[in-house]
Amino acid sequence: MISLLRDGESFMRRNTKRMWKKTPFSRIEMPEYVFQSASEALVNALIHRDYMILGSDVHIDIFDDRMEIYSSGSMVNGSMIQNLDIRYISSERRNPILTDIFNRLGLTERQGSGLSKIVEGYKLEENYTDDKTPTFYSDRTQFRVILPNLNYGIDTNEPHFEPNELNLNLYLSKKEIQVFNMIKKNSNITQKQLSSKTGLSISSIKRILKILNENKYIERIDGTRGYWKILKEIDD
Repeated sequence: MISLLRDGESFMRRNTKRMWKKTPFSRIEMPEYVFQSASEALVNALIHRDYMILGSDVHIDIFDDRMEIYSSGSMVNGSMIQNLDIRYISSERRNPILTDIFNRLGLTERQGSGLSKIVEGYKLEENYTDDKTPTFYSDRTQFRVILPNLNYGIDTNEPHFEPNELNLNLYLSKKEIQVFNMIKKNSNITQKQLSSKTGLSISSIKRILKILNENKYIERIDGTRGYWKILKEIDD
């Protein structure tokens, strides 16, 4: 199971690309797909698949405009996911032992928030628009996650951002603003906690903190055992 997950993640990384935009502070990455969302969808497919249906595997299909992750089996309670509000779906596990093992390995969460995490991950990307929100489909034999290609239809010749000294806040990425707001809410938050809450790697968190620090938004007081101090606000 772990090999299938790792092989699937490697397949997604090999077969997707990313664009970028340069800002006064950094380079903003614009991936075709949100890897954390795609990985979450793959984990859900593996642990919730109906293994009593023989001759069917978990599929990752990549098209020009979307990625689809398919697994066999309907919703456990027989409902159709496309007719439900994913924010209020209760956790029902078809394979509780697999779910528990993946949880112990830190690959999933017990509270069943995976579908919401898939959507929320997309909303943090710079090239996200409402028409490129992940969708879900199920019937009596299948469950399918459809992840839009965030860069599909974007003009690849679009000019990079240029510095605007009147309002540099415009060039902070959504992720940088998200990290800033978390620090503002909890001045003692650690890099590990920021990584866990955002789904970003530790190295990405360090890069964002460096950007915020160098541009005088935050300051670290008393080193690694200290706290964060807000130096100026970010205009939303």
